Amino acid sequence: MNAYVLWMILAGIFLVLEATATPGIGMLFAAFGAFTLGTLLALGILNDPSIFGQVAWFLSVTAIWALILWYPLKSWMQSKSKPYENFVGTTAIVGEEGLVKGKTGTAIWSGAIMKARIAPDALIESVVAGEEVWVNDTDGNVLLVDSEPPQRAKDS
Repeated sequence: MNAYVLWMILAGIFLVLEATATPGIGMLFAAFGAFTLGTLLALGILNDPSIFGQVAWFLSVTAIWALILWYPLKSWMQSKSKPYENFVGTTAIVGEEGLVKGKTGTAIWSGAIMKARIAPDALIESVVAGEEVWVNDTDGNVLLVDSEPPQRAKDS
């Protein structure tokens, strides 16, 4: 079997590992490194038959991919969505002390007790304990709630 085929198979293995078992520890860069090395070998650009030479090329190319992609991928992953955005459009139950506009209280969302406030644009001024409310937005780890569902939940 040609060496480039082994490097391509290794690239596939690294991609599977990144996607399933060990996301976020650099398997993506290793996959790109193995794919690049396999391509260089297949095209005849690199003709190093020794395994040590190929491993050295693999490590070098992987490091180059890491240098090129580290910060763009990191910023993309951090900017994808704000924390707890998946809560928006769901309901929660107001905690024992109730909620008053402008003050932080608690709400129970999916069994978890979380900080909650009445949304600034809400028409309500208070909510009694045990009442169901809609999560309209988040502010850090605080749920912003209202008696009406958020606009985007109404539209869907």
